Amino acid sequence: MLEDDVLKLASVCQNKTLFAVKSNGLVGMFSIQAPEHTIIESHPENAVDLRLGCPFTELVDYASTFDLDTLDQTDHSHVPFVIIILKFVDAYKAKHEGKVPQSYQERKELIQMIHEGMRIPDEENFHEAVSHVWRLSSTASIPSEIQQIFDDPSCQNANANSPYFWILAKAVRDFVENEGQGQLPLSGKLPDMKADTMKYIGLQNVYRQKALFDLNAVKERVKALLKDGDQIISDEIIQTFCKNTGHIKVIQYRPFSAYYGQVKKIVQWIKEEENICYGLVFKAADKFNSLYGRPPASLDDYGALKEQTLALLESISIPLEQAQAFVENEAMEKSLKNL
Repeated sequence: MLEDDVLKLASVCQNKTLFAVKSNGLVGMFSIQAPEHTIIESHPENAVDLRLGCPFTELVDYASTFDLDTLDQTDHSHVPFVIIILKFVDAYKAKHEGKVPQSYQERKELIQMIHEGMRIPDEENFHEAVSHVWRLSSTASIPSEIQQIFDDPSCQNANANSPYFWILAKAVRDFVENEGQGQLPLSGKLPDMKADTMKYIGLQNVYRQKALFDLNAVKERVKALLKDGDQIISDEIIQTFCKNTGHIKVIQYRPFSAYYGQVKKIVQWIKEEENICYGLVFKAADKFNSLYGRPPASLDDYGALKEQTLALLESISIPLEQAQAFVENEAMEKSLKNL
């Protein structure tokens, strides 16, 4: 399908997913035009949010019930690593004017303090604490990609008639600015860890109760946004959104008309990226097809295809001398011959 035909088809498929695929031998290219695509469950690695860098009040209170110095060896070896980290962060802050360790050197000092707190070399829970110190730097602020979603006009202006993703995003955004005190809703998920059943369940309950509080606050905000419309968002969807808020995504595809109008930008990368040359030559091949009624099919068409590539560059106001230099470029020569 020629470029003009693709653009005509794309214009009537604005709200559909459209793939445009071209191939010639071992060379091919494809483009996608699609409506906005939102993702709630992106299944990221390291999705656990323990709030070690900014513990909530209930977690601080629970950690205060542990006195590592007075525990017998059995209990000492079964303190959850979350509590160990919080305890030694407090000790670090006491030595550094209340500052939480963030830099590599600061975390290195904290790790040394944790090592020194071990009673025996093979205390597994302390080794776990060391391996999770990196989490201190992951909860300090809203991730930039999530803040970008919050700043999107679709989020800021969401109302009862908006897609449910944007209603939920606005509810969470408003939660962060109010009840959340700058933090996203807590997922409440805990990783496996070395701890006895009682201590693990106790810690799990602390996280679950906080997650439930955050969830209920977001639910109330969703309810307020929906009050003037007929849309219903189930509690299950709200809960799933809250558990994954730190990893939601919005993919916004460009229309084909935007891509096919980007030849000037394509030219900027000709010298650096061979695949860009193929994209330009595919466009020139469309011009060849329109002129000769068939696609270029052999090396006999090399000269004519090269002429169309040169004409394409000139048509976008590339000076003739520069355009000629582009088509003589090694990557461009290879693309012309392979197509």
